[in-house]
Amino acid sequence: MNGIWRVVFSCTLTAIFTAVIGYLLYLEQVKVPKLDIHKKFESNYFSKPKFPDDEIRLIVNNAEKEKIGIMYVSLVNFSTKDLLDLPVTIIIEPENVKEFKVLAHAVVGEHETTDSVIQTKKMVFDGNKYYFNFIAQAINRVDGPEPGLQLRLLFEGTEEPKVKVSAIGIDTREYDIDNSPSSSRDSIKTTSWLVLFMLSFVLIVVVVTGMFIMPAVSLFSHKSDVKFRKKRATALFHVIKENNLNPELDDEKLSNYVTELLYQERLRNWNGLSVILKWTSAMIPPNKEDHRPAI
Repeated sequence: MNGIWRVVFSCTLTAIFTAVIGYLLYLEQVKVPKLDIHKKFESNYFSKPKFPDDEIRLIVNNAEKEKIGIMYVSLVNFSTKDLLDLPVTIIIEPENVKEFKVLAHAVVGEHETTDSVIQTKKMVFDGNKYYFNFIAQAINRVDGPEPGLQLRLLFEGTEEPKVKVSAIGIDTREYDIDNSPSSSRDSIKTTSWLVLFMLSFVLIVVVVTGMFIMPAVSLFSHKSDVKFRKKRATALFHVIKENNLNPELDDEKLSNYVTELLYQERLRNWNGLSVILKWTSAMIPPNKEDHRPAI
């Protein structure tokens, strides 16, 4: 039974270790600074056909347009710390450069402020992509969807372009409200309950196994244990007799000698067990006759 107990104990330690390591890795992942990228694209933000009975001229930078779209690229800080003096590059990559053109752009910081974000370079178009470079004085962590930086574009085109955002030392990901600290706290709370459940489950398994299953197994296997002990005693008897190790003992005395020897060994081990381990063995004490050789 001691071997079974060691297996149960090892499995328990493994389960606890795995749960703790998994929980610590989860907490470490939550600490990694990340910016969520939220995009909103509307290709038909304003157009003349919406007002067919009125004479409306849609002019952008002294050029008349039939239709314009608007796009918002917002950076939301759901991480665990504020991000200060952060260089940010936003790249807009049209699917078809001939059918997409940025007409105007603006950038704002938290609470629609314009002085908290500095554009370090003018917009650059290399024939394939549009580049925007900023320094955000502060993109503070938030619980809700409030952006710390928002790029606004007026454009001509119908297909939504690809957006890439890079910030030194910061990871980016697609916007998801579940990434917010409030949701993260809920996840941590849920994970904590899960870990508690796992530990409770392991504890219940150990208790049930030690208090009920192992004693039951010991009871059902008692007859086979007795047969094993008698077989061992018989083998030891024949070894001593055939090798003439105790020539002064006849068969009866040798049988009694082997019985007493093995019984005292078993009794010594039994007395060294704790009450719990004795219980797992169904509280069956050593019996001298269980060690008598079958001769």
